[in-house]
Amino acid sequence: MDSSISLFLGSAVLGTLISKTNIGGEKPRKLTHHEQHMLNKVNKEKGSFLLKTPKELSEAAKAASKLGVADPNAQNDVLGKELIARRDKQMGPNVSVFYKQDGGLVVVRGEGCYMIDIDGNRHLDCCNNVACVGHAHPSVVKAGQEELAKIQTNGRFLNPVQQRYLDKLLATFPPELNTIYLVNSGSEANDLALRIAREHTTAKRPKDVIILDSAYHGELNRISTRFISQ
Repeated sequence: MDSSISLFLGSAVLGTLISKTNIGGEKPRKLTHHEQHMLNKVNKEKGSFLLKTPKELSEAAKAASKLGVADPNAQNDVLGKELIARRDKQMGPNVSVFYKQDGGLVVVRGEGCYMIDIDGNRHLDCCNNVACVGHAHPSVVKAGQEELAKIQTNGRFLNPVQQRYLDKLLATFPPELNTIYLVNSGSEANDLALRIAREHTTAKRPKDVIILDSAYHGELNRISTRFISQ
């Protein structure tokens, strides 16, 4: 681990609190009793996402940041608050921001399993659901650049690349799984799976669905309203 970074590891959810650079290797000061209590609470409850209130989240983040020495030239806090103010004016109020109460995290690039903020701090990324094989993977970047330089269109036109991909994908499945629907997101995939299941089920109560508590499925009217109403 990079010695210039103080990462607060809240057990299973790593990197959920903002890491701070320890300038010049200065020895961190001793935490107060209250700050230590907040850190212990994060560790006990398996990560800051499970802290219940904005105040708890803010206090835990502040306690974690004091494990290192703040950089007086850091841009994240200033730019983060500016971007949050602009987002509040330009975007809908239901669009959430991680760590909003602490000024947000201004991420400018990624590398492997890390996200890198505007001040150059590396944050171990354990909550990003986009970069499946890591950030800026050379093979993914190269393939994307090559295709973007050729054409961008929808799936109603024919292209051999699509069928080559599906051939490779189907080869990893058992024979009975032989049909693929390409969708835009995990939310659409869940919606389609629910519709197919209800079409083919022989259950007496076809509208009943069992899900994990606090499971994330995206936001779709079909899923949200039906689950809420039931």
